[in-house]
Amino acid sequence: MNTKKKYLILVSCFLLMMFPYSIVNTIQSLFLAPVITEKGFTNAGFSLIFTIAALTVALCSPLVGILIRKLNLKLIMTISALLVGGGFACYGAADRISTFYFIAILVSIGLTGLTMIPVATMIASYFNHKKGIMMGIAFAGTGFGTIFWMQLVSRFITRYGYHKTYFLLGMSILVVSLPITIFIVDKGPYDSSNQKDTSVIKKKEKWSFGHTGGNYSFYLFTLGLFLMGIAISGTKVHVQPFLNFSGYSTVFSANVGSLLAFMAVVGNIITGMFIDKAGLLPALLTYGVLTFISTILLQFIGIIWVPFLFAICFGACLSLPTLLPSYGVNKLFSDRSYSFSLGICNAFFTIGGAIGPSLTGFLADTDYGYESAFLSYSVIIVLYTILLYRIIHKRVTIDRKNGTTHNKE
Repeated sequence: MNTKKKYLILVSCFLLMMFPYSIVNTIQSLFLAPVITEKGFTNAGFSLIFTIAALTVALCSPLVGILIRKLNLKLIMTISALLVGGGFACYGAADRISTFYFIAILVSIGLTGLTMIPVATMIASYFNHKKGIMMGIAFAGTGFGTIFWMQLVSRFITRYGYHKTYFLLGMSILVVSLPITIFIVDKGPYDSSNQKDTSVIKKKEKWSFGHTGGNYSFYLFTLGLFLMGIAISGTKVHVQPFLNFSGYSTVFSANVGSLLAFMAVVGNIITGMFIDKAGLLPALLTYGVLTFISTILLQFIGIIWVPFLFAICFGACLSLPTLLPSYGVNKLFSDRSYSFSLGICNAFFTIGGAIGPSLTGFLADTDYGYESAFLSYSVIIVLYTILLYRIIHKRVTIDRKNGTTHNKE
């Protein structure tokens, strides 16, 4: 395999996560106040675009997984890049709330076909070894993008207004993404549609769950990801409001948020190395314990140093939800259906991520407040950790019986 080519793919994947993925997923909230103020939309009305986007991604993920197996990857990703960049630029010209909703659907369709599933597919195909660290590096682009864009976009909105900022961000997505999708991306040497390395494919399929009652295990795996999406998203989205309601200043909350984002970047790389060295099972248990501790820490938010300790623990844990769907599907199930299986997993995780913030808001409005929501998530964390542990342990047991090292390369 061409070494330069595979590392060019790695850099390209990092940029796709840093530009289109990070801009669409983490920057949109900065536009909420200026758009509502100028257009007179309600907070709930404009915030609905986040739910619409999440549901669109969930519905499109399995379809994208199928299309990647059947069609040319360059074509899929180029069309997707045009939808994301062009659509995001068009936000600045939207006047009606219905127009924002329509654009959100187009952008979300494009994002599904441009980032998570194609990126994970290419990394899994090009890096037959050390997938954990390589996926960690690629997905670390999201964290770098969050740190970079949060500072830049807030200043752009203040100086140029949200109309021009939307346009500039949309154009930046196109400028970065199109050269990558047109000239660089491809499915790679170990993709199941290629016949360049059939021995690798056959070896993977021999011990895949498809031959060991794996359908049931796959459904349990998606259920575990669904529960993980609820707990992680429900906690992450409401950290800043919880700090504000607890009496902390906006500057204090921003500092905690910056530390959390930094730990997410570091966590992606460290987690990838950890998985490559120790395997999925130790990583799952370690981060399951850390995530549980994080939600318990939120019960003592009044102690001045607790928010920073929470940011360190929870920020590091954000790497597992990022890596587990793509890495787990590759390690636990057949390569031949990788992109489709990843699409299904991504759909369930995204649906959970869409439910989590609303569930937190509902519980926070009760007499028991935010603390009840985070305490509920500590229970969910225990449930999905046990569920995923059983599935991964089953895979490890099969490997040991067959004398293979499917879980740990």
